[in-house]
Amino acid sequence: MVGLSNSEKLILLFLYNWERPIRAGDLFQTLRKEYNFDRSRQTLHSLVKKLRKNELISWEPHRLVRLTEIGKEHALHITWHMHLLENYFQETLDLKAVVRRKEALRLTPIVSCEFIDAITKFHQDDCELKEAIKAGNLCTEESKALEEGGYSE
Repeated sequence: MVGLSNSEKLILLFLYNWERPIRAGDLFQTLRKEYNFDRSRQTLHSLVKKLRKNELISWEPHRLVRLTEIGKEHALHITWHMHLLENYFQETLDLKAVVRRKEALRLTPIVSCEFIDAITKFHQDDCELKEAIKAGNLCTEESKALEEGGYSE
């Protein structure tokens, strides 16, 4: 996704999969444990503030972190990328489930929409996510945002 750092994408992916608000301290601990998040608490705090500024999450100090509607759309987009990567790894490389998940989680924040489009063309999958998010449209919107300068810093 355009305009977001890999760490910001990881946070959105986590919040989407977590499906409920979370305290910032718990977010930090869970990201470290479940997503191998290797940034400091201060960095996480800065990332959360930036995501809030871009209206992707709602959060006030000492309050719960939650996705906004716009944040959910972006997180669903990232989830779609991860889902396609996992399917590609299974169908093409026959990787075990634990390896597929680990590699997809590691690669999802860094792959482009163009890469995902290529996988989509190679691996036509009729999963429920494809209809739900219309990945092609979201990737097109992301490309447009890049052309317009991306998100504010």
